[in-house]
Amino acid sequence: MAERFKAAVLKTARGFTLPRGFESHPFRQNRVRYRSPPVAKPNNYAIFSQFPSVRIRYLFATIPQIVMDDFVGEGGRFMRHKLNRLTARTVATATKPGLHADGGGLYLRVGRGGAKSWCLRYMLEGKAREMGLGGLSKVSLADARKRAAEHRLLLVDKVDPIERREGENTAKKIAAARSVTFDECATAYVDAHKAGWRNAKHRQQWTNTLATYVSPKLGSVSVADVDVAMIMRVIEPLWTIKPETAARVRGRIEAVLDWAKARDFRDGENPARWRGHLSNLLPARAKVRAVKHHAALPYGEISAFMADLRTREGVAAAALEFLILTAARTGEVIGARWPEIELAWISTERN
Repeated sequence: MAERFKAAVLKTARGFTLPRGFESHPFRQNRVRYRSPPVAKPNNYAIFSQFPSVRIRYLFATIPQIVMDDFVGEGGRFMRHKLNRLTARTVATATKPGLHADGGGLYLRVGRGGAKSWCLRYMLEGKAREMGLGGLSKVSLADARKRAAEHRLLLVDKVDPIERREGENTAKKIAAARSVTFDECATAYVDAHKAGWRNAKHRQQWTNTLATYVSPKLGSVSVADVDVAMIMRVIEPLWTIKPETAARVRGRIEAVLDWAKARDFRDGENPARWRGHLSNLLPARAKVRAVKHHAALPYGEISAFMADLRTREGVAAAALEFLILTAARTGEVIGARWPEIELAWISTERN
């Protein structure tokens, strides 16, 4: 008898009909559902409590469902809470830190420092998410409700509002990037780096080479659309005629495209990079044209040359002699200042 009663209780807990012997009970002819009589009617519980199986079913049915207050549910369904709870005065005077519900998943968030902002909380695919809707200083109560309603419509079709917004922002960045030309990026790059270039000639060379060789072919092209074919149209004609100039132009194009990628004006690999890329399309510079060094004075003739140089008048002859004796660069000799030169040492060497 005990085993039969135990089996009957287990069947009842799983949703089957009540055991034999309770034909007069209203649940006898139907399957027991997960719904209990209202707790506000204690007489119902008093009547049912005399039947053990029914009492177990009742206890299971009266366990409250654990949910987050006012969350938007799957498919856009809402909890049974009324909308538009907050008023303009409540929003303006709210000082208690935390979330203040307006209904339908819309909350006013009050920070510890008093800052106020709006957020929408919702459930999608079993995950709780929270989406910021802006600060109270820029988004009013009416605007927040309007934005929340638009996002709730997306949830009806199971579209994540956060992912939709991120996709729209990405599309805007791509559209903005396509409106920026190569010439605009090149100008911005030179302006950003010219302060670090001490040599004015170097700055001039950057501007001149880009204007002469690159702008006619790439200047008006969107920097996001520059590809390998465009780079080759610029570099290839120069590679066999002016290999040194072509190499410098390629390096400067690469630098501008790297800057554009860092500024989110383009993405992907740099089509102007040399190693492992253009090196497979163009021959090495050493094989294109043999290196031709400048003529040099034989070591055995240096004494006669120095003697003849010292007979000449003028600053140029003295500067050349100084350059030979110190092995300095031309720019260092031309830009030298008297405090940098030890005159006693020069006088000794000349004598």
